[in-house]
Amino acid sequence: MATEKFDVTETDNEGPRSSLGKMAGGFGLFVLSFPLLFWNEGRAVETSRSLEEGAGTVTSVAADTVVPQNEGKLVHLTGEATSDQAISDDTFAVSANGLRLMRTVEMYQWEEKTKTENKKNASGKKKKTTTYTYNTVWSDELIDSAEFEITKGHLNPAELPWPNKTTNGQGITLGAFSLPENLVAKITDWQPVTPTAEAATQVSSDALVHQDYIYIGEDPTDPAVGDVRVSFRVAPHQQVSVIAKQLGSTFEPYQTEAGMPINMLTAGTVSADQMFTSALEANTTLTWILRLVGFLMMFGGIRGIFRPLTRIMEFIPLLGDLVNMGVGLFAGVLAVLLSLITISVGWIAHRPILGIGLLALGIALAVGMGLLAKTRRQRRIATA
Repeated sequence: MATEKFDVTETDNEGPRSSLGKMAGGFGLFVLSFPLLFWNEGRAVETSRSLEEGAGTVTSVAADTVVPQNEGKLVHLTGEATSDQAISDDTFAVSANGLRLMRTVEMYQWEEKTKTENKKNASGKKKKTTTYTYNTVWSDELIDSAEFEITKGHLNPAELPWPNKTTNGQGITLGAFSLPENLVAKITDWQPVTPTAEAATQVSSDALVHQDYIYIGEDPTDPAVGDVRVSFRVAPHQQVSVIAKQLGSTFEPYQTEAGMPINMLTAGTVSADQMFTSALEANTTLTWILRLVGFLMMFGGIRGIFRPLTRIMEFIPLLGDLVNMGVGLFAGVLAVLLSLITISVGWIAHRPILGIGLLALGIALAVGMGLLAKTRRQRRIATA
């Protein structure tokens, strides 16, 4: 792997127009954080209620028999997903017995990474040093070298020769049932497939098989930029567990009254309780991730709104650092308060009791912060 480093040093000449641009961008982030936080709470509640509804409705059935009385019901079953048809990748003449066949096309390319350090000089101007590091890596996505800071000597090809592709098998069954495409797509347990020499030469006379890859290039032990390797993986016949609506001898998503359709597949033999528990835990994790994203958008937005002020203060030694710290602290506190209030409003719209409690907590925190600030001002006046 080749590695090259370049240091570029420049003086920060951010002007009023740039500061105003950051202010406008910060305002946009600030505004967008509110609908994101509100929507996330509605999504979380709808998902939770739908899963709870499904857990109370689901019926576990045997996979070896289709029972007409279960038509239209939310059912849970486990068994081996199988297919008696091989899956083929026609472009490369690769085939395997299994449920899905994935083709991954990687190209050896240049990749740019940056690291920036800021230092102030005596006049308060920032001296910014950016280190650009260029490495050669295998990537299944095209890396646009035209966007590099230093393009000379780091050019990548303009396109990948073939796209990545996943082919689902036909006639996949689970006992007496057939698995629809939308459930088959949830099977992600993969095993490597070693292509044959015939499959390699069918693509190109320069292609060869190296390890588990079809390799197109001069030397697989010393790759050059532009070399390509193609690998294949198959999802084998395997035990799966399904929760979905029974529709004849197949399945479709079950529409809950709470709003979210239920259509789940998990690898292995997993009980209905375990599947719903895992789904609820995943919903909780996603909810907190989106809450953090909303908070960070709000925090960054507030800091951006105050950018013209902090930019002016940066020209005054020490005072600029103090103002930056003060704005950061103010942005953090305000973002916490506004996030709590927005989340609580979202909960009030869906779960009023918990939402009102959370709103009360946010208001109490805001009042407490105000009283603390007032007490500190009075103490400073008294000791002055």
